[in-house]
Amino acid sequence: MPSLPDVLPAVSGLFRLLLILGLLAIVAFYLYQMRERLALWWQSLFGRERDTTGLADAIGPEKLRDAPRRPFASFRNPIGRETDPRRVVVMTCQAFEAWSRERGFERNRDETFSEFGLRLRQATKQRHDARALFAPVESATGRLTAAYDRIVYGRGQARQGDLDAAKVLWKHMTNAPVHEMAGA
Repeated sequence: MPSLPDVLPAVSGLFRLLLILGLLAIVAFYLYQMRERLALWWQSLFGRERDTTGLADAIGPEKLRDAPRRPFASFRNPIGRETDPRRVVVMTCQAFEAWSRERGFERNRDETFSEFGLRLRQATKQRHDARALFAPVESATGRLTAAYDRIVYGRGQARQGDLDAAKVLWKHMTNAPVHEMAGA
């Protein structure tokens, strides 16, 4: 019969093996539970992020650039109607672009929304008609242009401050008087 000192290394080795197998089982179970999130994370590292909402296809930069120009009157305020805050930001920016265009400040086709916002900010400093239209919402416009780039080009999320800026912009666009078209 083997003595205790002879059996102890075998038992401790078996105990270590069972402990390692138990830990591996816990990790495997956790990875199985998190498989969807891990797949999304992996895709965001090495490929195009999987978009379960269809938002990327609906608002991709290429489609926005080639979209027909809608009049401002065709837009409805998405705040409170739209469940995806990213869509609220994008729709507000599209409406703001149409609203600005109808007032003589058109976004160039090769211009990003941030560049358009910067050009409006510069026009506000130089032109009286631009100051009357855009100065009251200059900070909201700046916030929305940054949010638009983050969402459309960076596939980021909308924040509460972005939605607050959208509210300010909608209030201004729906209450501002219509001026005659001015040369941009």
